[in-house]
Amino acid sequence: MKKFLVKVLVYGLVLAMLIIPVNVLVDPYNVFHASNIRDNGIEPNKNYIKTKHAIQNKDVYDSYLFGSSRVGFIDADVLRDLTGENYYNMTYSEALPQENLESIRRLIEYGEKPKTILLGLDDISYLVDPQMHKNQLFRRSYPKRGDIEEQASFYIRYFDLYTTLKSLKVIREHKQGKNQTKFFSDYIYTNGCENLNLDITFDESSNTPYWAQ
Repeated sequence: MKKFLVKVLVYGLVLAMLIIPVNVLVDPYNVFHASNIRDNGIEPNKNYIKTKHAIQNKDVYDSYLFGSSRVGFIDADVLRDLTGENYYNMTYSEALPQENLESIRRLIEYGEKPKTILLGLDDISYLVDPQMHKNQLFRRSYPKRGDIEEQASFYIRYFDLYTTLKSLKVIREHKQGKNQTKFFSDYIYTNGCENLNLDITFDESSNTPYWAQ
């Protein structure tokens, strides 16, 4: 029995030594590369990445924009020029008020005292169930400060080797461009806004709305 337990422990350690590096290296959702986000063709966990960036730069920002990706097209720099407050746009796809509240709590836990918070509400705010996002790795919220159990649970979820290996097909087929990678860095690590240089046209005959309209 003792030999069996030793073998299980050894095999477990070997397996962990393989699983952890592979997941960290591939990192489809950029959780382990939050400070150096990469364009790999998979939507990064902007909820986590932006919250972490805001926490690490709380001496830079003092006001925040929250809401779904539609809010991402509100220029935080324009708001700064109008109000004198340094805004950061915390937007990400399908962001919900409940999740926004969690992000605000994380900022406060880490010592930030926001001067102003602007919350954008739309149909997504009440049509999407927050529970749906709990199992979506590209939308999970930043873990609580001091809660070791929650922090461990958060990162362990990203050691899902099956999901990581499955993502390799998308990553391999994605044509990574320097301009897109630079865009990721520029908007996430500056004002958090979406690409404000898009040529957006409104087609009244279209039945498929664009989120920014």
